[in-house]
Amino acid sequence: MDSSDYLIRGVVNPLAMRFTLTETTATVTEAVRLHDTDPVSTIIFGQALTTAILTSPLLDGEERYTFRWEYYGKLRRVIADVSSTAKIRGLIGEPHLMTEAANENEIYGDEDGQLSIIRADHGKILHSGITRAGLLDVVDDAAFFFSTSDQIETEFECEIRLNPDPARPVERAVGIMLQALPGCDLKRFDGIRRELHGDRIRRLLTDIMPSEKKLWKVLEELTGNAYPKNNADLVYSFPVHPGYQCNCSQERLREAMLALGEGQLRKLFETSPNPGIKCEFCNRVYCFTREDFGL
Repeated sequence: MDSSDYLIRGVVNPLAMRFTLTETTATVTEAVRLHDTDPVSTIIFGQALTTAILTSPLLDGEERYTFRWEYYGKLRRVIADVSSTAKIRGLIGEPHLMTEAANENEIYGDEDGQLSIIRADHGKILHSGITRAGLLDVVDDAAFFFSTSDQIETEFECEIRLNPDPARPVERAVGIMLQALPGCDLKRFDGIRRELHGDRIRRLLTDIMPSEKKLWKVLEELTGNAYPKNNADLVYSFPVHPGYQCNCSQERLREAMLALGEGQLRKLFETSPNPGIKCEFCNRVYCFTREDFGL
């Protein structure tokens, strides 16, 4: 984890609007390093991870969100699994879209995909939902999910800027989420959400400046300098630092392999006396022996 990444959560009281602002540059850099993504895949993967991190303040305690985007194009799927402390892991179906897809249509496909989000606590599902992913964009499809399935008007903006230096492929990864709270003027919220995608906001998000200064400038720009006027208008905190963190372990993968059953495990060890199983989220390889399964 790199503490240069931050997450700010808060509320603009006069507007009854909740927000999360995050920088995920170090987190996305670690993710694309582990998954060896090319520039096109890096942008999509970075947007998915940043979007999921923006929702982490909606979780409590040990809860986790698991986002699963599925499309009919070359991208196939993107998964992001995030904790309430903004620790995330993920995977992308095609890490080399630049060579595999000629255009955006080939990336996402011609048909609507789907997005499922599961909220769980220690493996127990607390809530799950599925919506169509018809906007064919991981960020916009997530906003559609929360606005329809969870019935909370939601908007995201995520910016991923790349470096030509392969040692530092991600120059900036930033994002913001807005949500309407009870009592929010939805007509005004719609105007703010449109402003969220303007060039001025994109520039402010990617500018290098202290995080709190950026927060005030972005909100002032979104509201036409109407809010926040003072500290009473804006309540916010820095509860966590995002980071890429896989929760795999030798024991977790051993338990997963037990699902194969004794017969299949014996066949596996006949083929390979010391099989290595790779975690899809971090590419770490765990090796096993017959003794691990009492065979």
